[in-house]
Amino acid sequence: MATPVVRDAVAHAVQVLTSLPAPVRGFRRGDPAGRAVIVRDTGGPRVTPAHTAHQMTVTAWGKSPDDDTAARALAADALALIEASEGGNFGGAPCSAVLVVSIPYLDPDSVTGRARYSFTVRVTLRNLNA
Repeated sequence: MATPVVRDAVAHAVQVLTSLPAPVRGFRRGDPAGRAVIVRDTGGPRVTPAHTAHQMTVTAWGKSPDDDTAARALAADALALIEASEGGNFGGAPCSAVLVVSIPYLDPDSVTGRARYSFTVRVTLRNLNA
């Protein structure tokens, strides 16, 4: 049996979130400028030989410490877009389940104090060669 090829869940998540009114990208070092949404793959189990559950933490950044309302709204909109993918298409990948591990919570940046809201989801995707 061939080893399943696991999808790049972050790239698919970025596709799902492109309609948000802020830049969306995968994690890389350094704070984003202005409002932004960052997606980070934090692991997850192989559910079946054909499916892998990708756990991702999504962080919505505000422009400043006072941009709390916008950061919260951005996180809520991002979560709604991800949840709407269940049973359908997750940025081009078949998605059988979306589990919300944690709802958006206040997560201010410890260095800059900028407003941030984060949440974690587990998205089950069909593997590429399954």
